[in-house]
Amino acid sequence: GLRRSMALLPKGRAAGLLSLALVAAVPFLPGSQAYNVSDGTQVARRLNEEGHLEVPTVPEDSHSETGNQTEHSSGTEHAEEGGHEGPHKSGAFEPVVFFLIAYTASAFSQAFVKLLPDYMEPPHSLVLYALGLLLARIASHQDDTEYGEVLRSFMDVDPHVVFWVLLPALLYEDAAGSQWHVVERVLPSALLLALPGVILNSFLTASYIMLVFSGTWKWESAMLLGSVLSATDPVAVVGALTSLQAPLKLSSLISGESLLNDGSGVALFQIFLEVASGREEFSLGPAILKLCRLAIGGPVLGILVAIPAFYFLRKTSSFSVEILVIVICVYGLFFVSEHEVVEVSGVLAVVTFGFFMAAIGRFGLAIEKEKDHHSIMNFLALVSNEAIFLIAGVVSYRFIFQTLTIYARDWLDLFLLYVGIHVTRGLVLLACFPLLRVWGYGLSLKEAVICLYGGLRGAVGLAL
Repeated sequence: GLRRSMALLPKGRAAGLLSLALVAAVPFLPGSQAYNVSDGTQVARRLNEEGHLEVPTVPEDSHSETGNQTEHSSGTEHAEEGGHEGPHKSGAFEPVVFFLIAYTASAFSQAFVKLLPDYMEPPHSLVLYALGLLLARIASHQDDTEYGEVLRSFMDVDPHVVFWVLLPALLYEDAAGSQWHVVERVLPSALLLALPGVILNSFLTASYIMLVFSGTWKWESAMLLGSVLSATDPVAVVGALTSLQAPLKLSSLISGESLLNDGSGVALFQIFLEVASGREEFSLGPAILKLCRLAIGGPVLGILVAIPAFYFLRKTSSFSVEILVIVICVYGLFFVSEHEVVEVSGVLAVVTFGFFMAAIGRFGLAIEKEKDHHSIMNFLALVSNEAIFLIAGVVSYRFIFQTLTIYARDWLDLFLLYVGIHVTRGLVLLACFPLLRVWGYGLSLKEAVICLYGGLRGAVGLAL
């Protein structure tokens, strides 16, 4: 009878009514459960052997005599099962509200900055960080409000939220959006700065910390901080170079170095985190093996995923399927790489996949849809970047004003550290300059100075 009725309706409306009928029938399927709306008690609805619906009934006397008791006991059981008392609040409440606040603040800050003269425009990431501090400050005086609860919940946010959820799209779009014919030429120079350059930079930064802040730091902790500070994120500099129509080779070198040294910086961080936390002793041989596994295993895994993904993209003609495949590869690669069973560099795996898409994989997409692909992934990267810096401001407020006692000497130390990381980066560029001058497109002294100031720290350092 249902089939005959559907046949009389237009195709789209018939499908909609059939879906509605299936949804309505779910509570009546064998083994399913439904709720009695009149009294809130849970009843099991099952089909007996003859196909009739069995609904356990509750005597009317019991409703009238023990209605309040039933309601109270049901509420108590719900509180015990849910782990809280009072009105039910979904666990998704805090994240949803926080990200609504974050993106509202992002839109406000971007609109506000555009009103300023060009010479007064602060970096957008800095504005977001300051807004995070301000929002956290307001929340500290709103103890009994939902706003205060939401912000306080993100002051202790799990760093893996930043690392696994927000970072992959950012890395992929930076790599996949590059001009591969230029990146290919500057890749040897970027690798020089990203692998031996990062190791040298981490060592020099740690030595500077031990020299300037002697007596308060251990060597393994100094190396841990050095590895965090060696990961650069020159998004603002590359954006400025692009707007000023600077040579593409320069912006590609800075961007390529940043993407690759993020991976090597994370690898060093993972090694010295175990040592600084006291979970294992530092040994040069195992440390080198672990670094090689992280630095080589990530790109290898990225290629192993990129090749079958490319052939799949060539076979499908659906753009929505293509985007889903790319998003699954990006986030799946990062998660699998960072899993304790695999344990290779997720950053390098995703960056390698992105470079593959820039060089070869884009030919698996429909030509007219390639721009749409970058638009979607660029939007994911945008919302990820905005959230990272706002979360950084919120978390920093907890450390600066609640957890730790910050003295004037600490601000002086921070300034000295800021000077120090520029000095160490300058020494690394100086050591690599003879090769940078002759490799790829070559690098002039003026361009080297821009590379020195282009080594900003950003999303990856904050995540670490």
